[in-house]
Amino acid sequence: MKNLKKFALVCFFFGSLSSFSQDWKDGIEFSTATVSADYCVILDPTKPVAEWYEMDITDFGFTDETTARNQFLQRSNNLISYNVDLSEQKAYARVHLDRTPTPQDIVWWNNYLSTLCTSTD
Repeated sequence: MKNLKKFALVCFFFGSLSSFSQDWKDGIEFSTATVSADYCVILDPTKPVAEWYEMDITDFGFTDETTARNQFLQRSNNLISYNVDLSEQKAYARVHLDRTPTPQDIVWWNNYLSTLCTSTD
């Protein structure tokens, strides 16, 4: 009986973790952004700045999630963070709107993001 309780607790714990990790996108409305070969992220300039963006990363040809995550995570900082879902061929950007001294518009954010691009020189 004691082993059965332990087993049930372990199953509950791992079941909770898996459902939590799969559901992080639930309830989030994503705007569209693009990402170029040199990792320049461009937020849709026709819409107001949003907190969450979705980008197609199919053209990068990533074959493993670790490589894909590393490419985006090394560009994360206090103002923007990334998550990658290779199975969907998507990268997700979170723009931390609350971390600038004053609210900024889409033009400011796109100018800022252009400073994070990988140099092609």
